[in-house]
Amino acid sequence: MSFHVALLTFLLVASPLAFCDDISFPVPDYFDLHVVADDMEFNGMNMAVSGFSTTKTAEEVELYYRKEWGEEFRKGRMDKLVVLSHIDDGLLYTVQFNESKNEHLQLQGFLAISNLPGMRSERDMRFGEGFPMLSDTKVVNDMKSNDLGRNNRMLWLTNKSSVTTNYNFYRREFTNDGWSVVHSDNLLREKKAGLALSRSGEMLNISIVGKSSLTQVLAIVTEYK
Repeated sequence: MSFHVALLTFLLVASPLAFCDDISFPVPDYFDLHVVADDMEFNGMNMAVSGFSTTKTAEEVELYYRKEWGEEFRKGRMDKLVVLSHIDDGLLYTVQFNESKNEHLQLQGFLAISNLPGMRSERDMRFGEGFPMLSDTKVVNDMKSNDLGRNNRMLWLTNKSSVTTNYNFYRREFTNDGWSVVHSDNLLREKKAGLALSRSGEMLNISIVGKSSLTQVLAIVTEYK
């Protein structure tokens, strides 16, 4: 399995989180919820997330939440991604899923609760803090979670440097910081590279992909001790 596919698979499996007992998120009986971690921070915002799957259609899911949330119901769309949302008592509730033209495929998505009072201004948020990056790098997402006492972190970065420049930079930075290279690939023709590194009690996977004029870097740090 390639690095970028492995990392995306990790996100789909490991990013949902269980909700707090004292928060009521309406969930239809036909949702199959996925058991997940707790305690997530996403770009400086406290969150709880859970994954779901269902054999019902997107229209049926939308109708359910329109009835539950009434006039406070909101719907947004980004390409094939549908986001249903509702704000109540300082909390943002969202349901998101990808629409599919194939009615026989299961609908899969995420339920999320965001603690709006916990949000900080962009000036106060220090995305990517402590993680090395090239000078022209922008932090798209910085997500932290705790799964059964193990801290995890996922960063999504972009810059205009080449895949090879990013690959050489991260290999040098982390090996100089005491990490050992477990596996590495730099596929020049495909504009893809990957690094798997380890250090006492920690694993780090980095996927680097060149797309158009930007290079995307996806890094996941996982504790296993």
